[in-house]
Amino acid sequence: MQSFTRAIFILVALVGPACAPEDDLEFRTTLGGGGGSGGGTVFNTHALEKRRFSELTPAHEDSLGVALVDVELGDGAGVASFAVVDGALVVKDDRGEKREGAALVGSRWWVGNAFWLPQAPIEIAEVVEVDGVTHYVFVHQGDGGLVKNCVGATDGLVRVLSGVSLDEQTGDLTPSPATTFLACTNGAIGKAAAWGYYDLARALDDLEVFETAVRVVRADYCYDGESHTEAGVPLLVEDMWGVREPAAPGRPIEAVWGPHGLVCAGEPRQAGHGPIACDGVAVPACDGTLTKQVDAWFVTRLP
Repeated sequence: MQSFTRAIFILVALVGPACAPEDDLEFRTTLGGGGGSGGGTVFNTHALEKRRFSELTPAHEDSLGVALVDVELGDGAGVASFAVVDGALVVKDDRGEKREGAALVGSRWWVGNAFWLPQAPIEIAEVVEVDGVTHYVFVHQGDGGLVKNCVGATDGLVRVLSGVSLDEQTGDLTPSPATTFLACTNGAIGKAAAWGYYDLARALDDLEVFETAVRVVRADYCYDGESHTEAGVPLLVEDMWGVREPAAPGRPIEAVWGPHGLVCAGEPRQAGHGPIACDGVAVPACDGTLTKQVDAWFVTRLP
């Protein structure tokens, strides 16, 4: 079990101010080269100037990822610190006043790293409540004006997740108190959060619940980061905690998902996909008993 740690971020050493992606944009969680997300549903679609990134860390903790260098509020005030509280950004300005919600519209968040200069700002254009959860629309200056950071998303909504870091090569999620994850709702991370599994994982203090839910979204059958689906392929999902309503029991089972791998497999989600196998070994076929095992966290069915 991997536990969450409550994250509060202090800014130090401040310096002054599912849709098809663009052809020349590959989605990763940090800057740099490398392949895409296994050819299937991407983890996230957040990008700035065609440079993809999902995670912010304070400047003094930056290594190869993207660092938060400075924040300037819409009225020009600076920011001393910020935290993610109940899924919402809460900022303390340089006068000691707390800012949140609509007061953050117009704020500019300067990001960069050792390999990406000069630093560039992203801006909060809107704050939107969706099912009681705060979401943000981040934008940046593009060639033709302001561009939403979430590529391929009409609404451009971002949910802020605290204390989570993703290894996109493997799909592993690890606790990271100094990390703020900007999850676009049209990526797999954002979708799993919208389904309720980020909040469930926090309530259970077990990050593996959320990690497994992301694997479900992406049809990551072998828990190796490889996706076996595409955005828009329909799926029925149920879980042992009752977060989602049980699917029709007569529908074909795709798979039963446990914390460390598939419990069993049935009909693959993607048309034309062969029998589900990992490392050349076929996953056991599902029957009525396997779906009720104690480690059967999720059951997915075809519509």
